[in-house]
Amino acid sequence: MTAFPQIGGSNYHAASFDLNRRLSRGIMFRANYTWAHTIDDSTNELFSSVVNPRRPFDWMNLRLDRGRSTLDVRHKFAMAWIYELPNLKNGYGALKTVTNGWQFTGTFIAQAGQPVDILSNADSNANADTAGDRGILNPSGSPLVGTAVDYVCAGSGGVTSVASIDTGCPGGSGNVAGYVAQNPNARYVQAELGAMPTLGRNSFGSPGMNVWNMALLKNMKLSERFSLLFRVNTFNTFNHRNFTLAQPSVFQTGSGGPIGTVNNALSTTYSNLTSPLFLDSRQFTGGSRVMQLGVKLIW
Repeated sequence: MTAFPQIGGSNYHAASFDLNRRLSRGIMFRANYTWAHTIDDSTNELFSSVVNPRRPFDWMNLRLDRGRSTLDVRHKFAMAWIYELPNLKNGYGALKTVTNGWQFTGTFIAQAGQPVDILSNADSNANADTAGDRGILNPSGSPLVGTAVDYVCAGSGGVTSVASIDTGCPGGSGNVAGYVAQNPNARYVQAELGAMPTLGRNSFGSPGMNVWNMALLKNMKLSERFSLLFRVNTFNTFNHRNFTLAQPSVFQTGSGGPIGTVNNALSTTYSNLTSPLFLDSRQFTGGSRVMQLGVKLIW
């Protein structure tokens, strides 16, 4: 049985700065920066993100899951501008038609990455949650490196041996005395059945992102009633790859969009420390530049 009781706690602290220049002399500019910190003990119960915990480690003690919220975006900066190119006041009509009515606009956003859990791909607390539990921290291990574990098997006379989990201990599971990391130099170690995870919830920050979008517009007056608008848009103008889990929909244009074509937070490999692609953000597409040409008749 899965239930969603109305319990939990969170707090949010933030500070923001905003710079706004209203349209004057053909220039409009606005920029803002927000520092924020969100702490809670539950965010992802509907499993909208595979790289974050779906259920608490111990539903009777939510304090064990208190940490950075999945919604915690520590830094975010955004700006937008409009620049109306000066019009030619003197000259032939055809020349004025070509040179007047141009606008250059754009937006820029940069933000910190999404916090994620380091997941063991194992049900260490035996609560039947297939999403898996968190891992074990080895403070002296190499960053961004994870490892699975092998069985430590108890033998006769107090002699122990090591066996892979796939093979199992001689004599069956009753002879499992513990676990040993396959790579002792790894920072993150799998917590198998019966092992207590030591990593906090959402303790790892995934890569952030930054995207430039720009547009060039030409407004041509055809008559008192009719005008024609030409527009060239570029999304991810500089073709900068963003290997991130962040998916700000306002900057996404669907398939081939600037951030990517899939929701990277649904990855089953990124935060799974037994995966060969563990914490390898290059497994994501990173997005690509998108260009659009538009023509609009206005009357």
